[in-house]
Parts: sequence; structure tokens; C-alpha cells
Amino acid sequence: MRTLLILLAFSGVAAGQDVWTLRHEAGGYPAIVAGRPGLYLVGTDLREESGYRFAASNDGINWRQTTLPYADSTTTIGDTVIGASAVGVWSTQDGAIYNWSLPGTYLRDPRIATGSDCIVVGTDSGEIYRAVSEAGPWIKQLSPADSITGLAFGNGFFLASTRAGYCIKSNDGISWVQIGGQRNDVIYFFGNGSFISEDARTSDGLTWITGGLPEDGQGRGAAGPGVFVNCTDLGFYTSVNGSIWGFKASGISGEIMKVGFCGDMWIACTAGGRIITSPVAGATPLAPPPLQVKPAMEITWPSIIGRRYQVQGSSDNQQWGDIGLPLNGDGSDLKFTAPANTPKQFFRVNVR
Repeated sequence: MRTLLILLAFSGVAAGQDVWTLRHEAGGYPAIVAGRPGLYLVGTDLREESGYRFAASNDGINWRQTTLPYADSTTTIGDTVIGASAVGVWSTQDGAIYNWSLPGTYLRDPRIATGSDCIVVGTDSGEIYRAVSEAGPWIKQLSPADSITGLAFGNGFFLASTRAGYCIKSNDGISWVQIGGQRNDVIYFFGNGSFISEDARTSDGLTWITGGLPEDGQGRGAAGPGVFVNCTDLGFYTSVNGSIWGFKASGISGEIMKVGFCGDMWIACTAGGRIITSPVAGATPLAPPPLQVKPAMEITWPSIIGRRYQVQGSSDNQQWGDIGLPLNGDGSDLKFTAPANTPKQFFRVNVR
């Protein structure tokens, strides 16, 4: 294990996310960084028979290989991670089993965001789809744009950038209006009250303040509590306001290509698939639940396929009552476990 210390000392620059730890060698080129507390996902460009190779973790420390579809854009809603790709929208709650929705619909370079109790997908063809859950149904909305290049939710509304230079806005994902003048900004994410684009930021889509992402490494970052983090080939930019940025080399070999915020942890990865993590300041790290080992008594008996076995108990060997549900015979030994400190009791198994 290798620990990387990144100490930031810039005026107006966030001092958080200064400790990164190398956790895993996933291999491949990073394509996706997504997740939520308890499920962290890093996808690569390595194609498997049933999808793309991902690294998944429940604690950010121990990682395993899994296979999931590719995604151009991701979001989360509750315990569910949702990805949007050219062939539809998929979702997973455990990083192993996933479900498709919006089938048979071509989505050109889709962007996805959640807010106002709904999920919105916008495409580079100007199409807008809305659903109230990851399972759909997805309803196509009227769109005032011929393209959507960026999409985020914040300050109570969705804001999307377009190739024509203006923005479109919606409070509910249904009714959209064109706002603002001609700009060439791509909205990347929302945080600390502002939508961040390439070279400016805005709180309402109308008034823009100069100072967006650093020129080097645009589009590789995310917003977290009190801090923006954007990566470049050799390290990280951080900022508390989206205007003043400080840089610090990562100290790890390999170009830093992706960084994502997953609720209680930052995940970053290199061009070669090395995964590094940084916990959010003040967040309680995940820990396994405490286990208690207690004495118990186990009863076993052989079973016959097709028979049902009901465990019964009695305190006097005269009056008997069922304990639990009947067990179906499968040809193997069945078992029943009772605490060792159970008051004096007789047991028997009734065959049905």
C-alpha cells in the first residue's frame, strides 16, 4: 500500500482532499467514476463478453472486478447508481446486477442529472427524457434546444448548456425555456451554489462570473461539500469558489484522468487504471458491524425430496407446538438451531 500526501496551501483554495491513498490496480483506461456511500465504481475501456470491466468496492479499500455497461454520464438516486449511454439507461444497486430502461432508444452523447424528484436525460441531439424512477417509464419532453452538451441540477432547477451557446432551464424537467445570450460554455457540474462551466460560473444561468475550470484538465472533475476538485495529467486542482484554483502534483506515476465525488469519498484513477481514494473530511468511515458469537444447539436430520419437515417444541414432552416455518426436503441434511440458553425444552421433527 502506498500513501500519497498532497498538501495544499493556496489562498482561497480548499485545504481538503489532501491525503490520497493508492488502493487498487484495475488496469485499462478509466471511463467512469461513479458511486454513493457503500458502493464505489470505476469503469474502464476493457470490453468483456457481457459488458465493460469495472472495479467495485463497498468501502473504498477492498476492490473486486465486475462487469457493467458503459456510461457517458452517471448520477445517483438513493441507493441506486444510474448510467446513461448510447443504447439506453441502466441502473445498479450492488455493482453486480443491473437493469436496462429506455430500451431501443439511441441516445447521442447523453447527460443525466437528478433533482425535483425526477431524473432527466439530455442528448447531443437536443432530446430530453424524464422519469420519476430509474425503471421509468421515460417520457420524451418538448425541447427548445437542438443539442445538449452539459446538464446539472442545483438551486432548485435543471440547467443545460447547448452547442448554440445559450442555456435551457427547467424547474421540473417537463417545461423548458431558453435563457441567456450566446456563450460557448459547457456546464460540467453544480456545487457550492454555482454551475461550473469551462471558463465561468453562474447561479441562475443568466449572470455569469468569469472563472470556471482550469484550462488544463477541463471536464474531469466534480463538486463536493465545500470544494471543487478537478484533475489534470499530473495532479489535482482544488477550489472553494470555482474561480481561484490551486494545483498540487499527485505524486503517483501515471496521468490522473478522472476524479469523482461519491458522497463520502473522492475516487480518482490514472490512465493505466490505478485507483486512489480520499475520504471527505468529517465523514465517518464505513466499518463492518460488530459480531457476537453465542453458544447454540444444532439439530440435524436427513431429508427426503418432496417431504416437508416441521420442527416442534414442548416444555413437558406432552403439549407440542410448531417452531418456525416447515422446511422442504432436498435430499440433504436439514438443520435447526436453538440458543443454548433456551429454557428446558424437548424437540421433535414432524414429517409431512
